[in-house]
Amino acid sequence: MKRSATPYIIALLTMLALTTVLFVSYCERYDTVGKNRLFNGDFSNGLESWQTSARGVTALLTRESGVHLASLNTKQRVQLSQNVIIGNERLMVLSAEIKSADVLPGNRKWKAARLTAVQNRVSQSSRYGHPKRNRHRDVISTIHGTTNWKTVSGVVAIQEDTESMDVVFEILRVKGSAMMRNVSLVEVEENQGFTISRFALKVLWGLITLTLLGMGIRAVKGSVENYAIISVGLTIIVGVILPAGVKSAIGNQLAHLFPVDNQALISLFGDLHTLDELMFTLLHLLGFYVLSLLLYFQSRSIKHSLYLGLYVLIFALCTEALQLLSEARQASLQDVLIDATGILAGWFTWLLTKNPGNNTRSLD
Repeated sequence: MKRSATPYIIALLTMLALTTVLFVSYCERYDTVGKNRLFNGDFSNGLESWQTSARGVTALLTRESGVHLASLNTKQRVQLSQNVIIGNERLMVLSAEIKSADVLPGNRKWKAARLTAVQNRVSQSSRYGHPKRNRHRDVISTIHGTTNWKTVSGVVAIQEDTESMDVVFEILRVKGSAMMRNVSLVEVEENQGFTISRFALKVLWGLITLTLLGMGIRAVKGSVENYAIISVGLTIIVGVILPAGVKSAIGNQLAHLFPVDNQALISLFGDLHTLDELMFTLLHLLGFYVLSLLLYFQSRSIKHSLYLGLYVLIFALCTEALQLLSEARQASLQDVLIDATGILAGWFTWLLTKNPGNNTRSLD
């Protein structure tokens, strides 16, 4: 990659990224095809059809008609939920108006007030041959501190083995109070116009990403493992553009192959509350670690390696934009940070391998 081309590439990527964000943010993506599956979502009949798990849940019979959750200590879970039977739905949108008052964040990310959609799945069998229930949680919104009423919503991709879904509003082991009103869970399908436009943007992003990959390979000299670099790069691209349903199916297979206590994962990793999510996070890290390391081994100096590292980071941003355009998938700053960690780890590995005596002069 010629150095003089870099500013133009960065400008092009910035414009395309801005176009993608505006497109996804302001274009009508989904059409509603069903009615609200929640009963008493406006709480006009108090807490009818809702289940509570602890004291501290009350209905607000004021002009702010809704539900109020209050937690007085950090050892309890105050929870309100409603179970919905799932049929042939594939995509659903959960939305609500929520606000909080003096919710102090805990020492874990999941210790907060939040609205979630929990899918109750049935795996093929346990090791004793009996059906075993698994749960998949989609966090729609997490709130801390004191906030005014705001509308939150999230798309939930229904997995094939999901039998029912719990809509859960809760305060998890922190002090404070939270309120919710006007809750809805409706089936949606993607708008045809959005689908066509998204496909065009995805093709454009894919061409740019592949072009950058090719330019990165040409930027290095000598004996280059072209096939290895191309294979790793294409594997990353395929992974980030997988539809949410396909990703969930892969996650289910991982859960069957490696049975792990999800409660232990919750206590250790917070929002990474299932094995499949932890595995996908590690794959993000490993993919960019391997890709950057393969390129670093072809670098001529530390300066050249930093230049290649910048290129891999741009490649990571491209893949996140591609993920933003995938069905029921979202781009994530956390994923970018994980990718950057893999790139940095690859650079340190290369540095130690090329210079075990810590004498950097030989690499200048």
